[in-house]
Amino acid sequence: MKKSKKEPVCAITATLDVLGGKWKVFILSQLVQGTRRFGELKRAITGVTQKMLTQQLRELEEAGLVTRKIYPEVPPRVEYALTAHGLTLAPVLKALNEWGHLHRQHLGLETPACRLVGDANRAAEPDDMAVVEAPSRRAPVAARSTIPFSHAELTEAIRAAAI
Repeated sequence: MKKSKKEPVCAITATLDVLGGKWKVFILSQLVQGTRRFGELKRAITGVTQKMLTQQLRELEEAGLVTRKIYPEVPPRVEYALTAHGLTLAPVLKALNEWGHLHRQHLGLETPACRLVGDANRAAEPDDMAVVEAPSRRAPVAARSTIPFSHAELTEAIRAAAI
């Protein structure tokens, strides 16, 4: 892993240094579900450019969160997966998703029913850590959380993330 010129001041700064960037959390949310090919990631994350996806994946690889495996084929096949260290972010991603749902409720906003993005050959499970594509703001949809879990589980995830 590449050392930065300036060491982070605190744990939160260190976390944001690694997860900062518009697409990293979405990439990690896809990879929590399992190994993905570059094209699968590109299709699943609406709006990301090939250049930006490549850049963000490289940064996640440098941080030790993602591994890249290149197969010597024509055309080349490249697969990305989370490292053991990267998998420790799963409860953090679940907590972020649930907090977003709670925050929208707090603001009195409907939580859009998100389209789960996963393997096209299987039905999406309710607790998939999928990247979601938000529907148009003009079309209201029924409120629903994509990741249901209890307050105790949320508290435990936050405690685990704080360690």
